[in-house]
Amino acid sequence: MTFAPIYWAVAGARGVRADLAYAQSAKETSFGRFTGVVPASHHSPCGVKVTDGVPNDDPAAHAAFPDWTTGVTACVDHLALYAGAATYHRADS
Repeated sequence: MTFAPIYWAVAGARGVRADLAYAQSAKETSFGRFTGVVPASHHSPCGVKVTDGVPNDDPAAHAAFPDWTTGVTACVDHLALYAGAATYHRADS
């Protein structure tokens, strides 16, 4: 499985360096092996959390996406918002 090309397709337009976003996903997924809590079937290469108070060690605590394009895009958006990328306005800035 490879979702690297998706990072290069979506990251730049969102003000995020694709190489850094992809490196972050490598850390989160144990280099694509998905040995942690979030299974590959979630299509979430960065472990985006949901907000319903489920413990972190429960797969249900993490968002699941229908495909890799949606999951990678959500992860890149999450990084852009977290980092305050110029392409995203934060309400408190």
